[in-house]
Amino acid sequence: MPRPSHATPPQARPAATATPPLDHAQSRTGPAHAEPPGPPGPPPGSVPGPSRLGPSSTPGPIRARSLSPSPARPRADPGADPGADPGRPLAPGRARLAPPLPGSGGLAERHMAALRTLLLLGLLLTTRGQRAAQRRRPPRPQSPLEKVVAQEGLSLQQLSGKWFLVGMASRCSYLAEHSHQLEATMVTVTVLDGQSLAISTFRKLDRMCWEIRQHYLPTQAPGRFLLKGRRKSSKVDVVVGEADPSSFTILYYQKGHSISVKLYGRTSLVSDAVVDKFEQRVRAVGLSEDVTYYFPTYGFCDSADEFHILDETKL
Repeated sequence: MPRPSHATPPQARPAATATPPLDHAQSRTGPAHAEPPGPPGPPPGSVPGPSRLGPSSTPGPIRARSLSPSPARPRADPGADPGADPGRPLAPGRARLAPPLPGSGGLAERHMAALRTLLLLGLLLTTRGQRAAQRRRPPRPQSPLEKVVAQEGLSLQQLSGKWFLVGMASRCSYLAEHSHQLEATMVTVTVLDGQSLAISTFRKLDRMCWEIRQHYLPTQAPGRFLLKGRRKSSKVDVVVGEADPSSFTILYYQKGHSISVKLYGRTSLVSDAVVDKFEQRVRAVGLSEDVTYYFPTYGFCDSADEFHILDETKL
């Protein structure tokens, strides 16, 4: 019989723990450190993409490039975000600019053209408004002389002859200051060419008789004359307002905006009725009795020597 063996039965050797293979980089630098488990790999049969571990990762199998044309990626809009890929969905919280309207390339030009049109229209409306305001501007007020009606049916020959200055209404400051020194004045009228009048005025100055010669030029309106002065601004408009060739005549004189009225008579004395007419005419042009003066009825001159003639017809 075989001898019983006292040897210990052999124990089962523990299974060797599989040691993961070290990559080349870890084998050179020292012992390998434990790496956190990565994401699960692709399912069987799929083509793995590029690894996130970089070039040191184990490359997967290479798939041959397909020769079929890839779908065209949409082109980026001119107004879109230049950093965004039109074919990639946007990140959360980020909005893509709205695509421009068709034909937006000339939008700025159209805006500028519209602005220029508005400006031009505003200028035209302003100019038209100014012209309309000028048309609506009230007319220039009439001067007192324009309201005077000249004597109708009066011939110039009826005015010729000798006349005496009876009264005068005027706001002349010299006349107001020297109203106490008024001198008797006589006038002779001569018709030159059937249209104009030659006037010679005789009066005393410093106790000497003077003759003042003037020329009343005709105008387009009958009964109205023009008396020229040394300057254009010194011209005087003359109107025969009312006249009775055998008794009296009322003349109007206007120089600038100043107006005066004179009463002449065939004699130095006239009736009260004529004086009343004269004063009515005076008030009608805005003058009053305060600026109405009457001249002496004696001491007249009817001639002057050659050294005391003031000829205004040569001006």
